[in-house]
Amino acid sequence: MMKSPLLLIALLIGFLSNQGASQCFTTVDVGPDLTICEPGGQVQLQGVINGPSDFFEWSPPDGLSNPNSLSPTATVFSTISYELSSYWLSTTNQIIDGDFESGNQGFTSDYVHSPTNLVPEGTYAIIQSPSLVHSNFPPCDDHTFMDGTGY
Repeated sequence: MMKSPLLLIALLIGFLSNQGASQCFTTVDVGPDLTICEPGGQVQLQGVINGPSDFFEWSPPDGLSNPNSLSPTATVFSTISYELSSYWLSTTNQIIDGDFESGNQGFTSDYVHSPTNLVPEGTYAIIQSPSLVHSNFPPCDDHTFMDGTGY
């Protein structure tokens, strides 16, 4: 009989707001390494996630009954390593002043800020419609506020 080991590797990916790696609150365990002795054999993976997790997935999805299940059935034809990734999305907005209501602050750019209504190429302005500063841009409706005063 030919032996085809099924190796399992755990990987944790967390998107944590302003928190270092030492403050990770989620752990991922894929269980012990498993061995299948014949090509086309099946085994059930046993992933465990402890802590916050908004979603998770096994990869590669090859041979898995459901890569978004913690315990999918794997049909294995050759040596393969499966990785279980868990994602935790921060509820804290990572973009400061994303609507530019504070003007030209809280971000950096390789372009030069133009505080006037004349904006040549290589510069930028924070204004209510791009057509007000450059004739090649169409007028755009404000998508940030209902009253039309957003940037």
